[in-house]
Amino acid sequence: MPNFFAIRQALLDSAPNNLEIFDLALEMGQEHLFENWIPVQIGASHLKLLNQLSDCNSQYLGGLKAYVSNAKRLLMASKRGDNPYEGFIPKVPDGIDLRFGDSLFRQMENLGLKRSSRTGFVLVAGGLGERLGYSGIKIALPSETVTGKSFIQLYI
Repeated sequence: MPNFFAIRQALLDSAPNNLEIFDLALEMGQEHLFENWIPVQIGASHLKLLNQLSDCNSQYLGGLKAYVSNAKRLLMASKRGDNPYEGFIPKVPDGIDLRFGDSLFRQMENLGLKRSSRTGFVLVAGGLGERLGYSGIKIALPSETVTGKSFIQLYI
């Protein structure tokens, strides 16, 4: 069992600005975050965690208390098998069929090009391709054999 008093004293001596977030984490029952900490060995990686907790506390609506509460609620709902999409009805959005090269296609392309400077693109990363025997990220895998271009190159 870690000596949280000794850890707190070490923080008081070396990083007093982190005491408040340390105490908050303990108050919320997050002792496991510090279970392997040795008071005389508190260093940069320990302070990095406390700074990340502090950032989350200031950036998440309601702070860490709300975050932990929401996480517990969502985990319990998942354990019960609750469907988070209950009541939602999927619908295919309306759209326009464009034929490459025709006048409507060129008109829409020009409109898109004009607005692209004010457009953000989000690509959700799928993580590493370790299970595929690949050490990089999955979107960097070659996605076709003619050119060997990756998914991200084709996407861009």
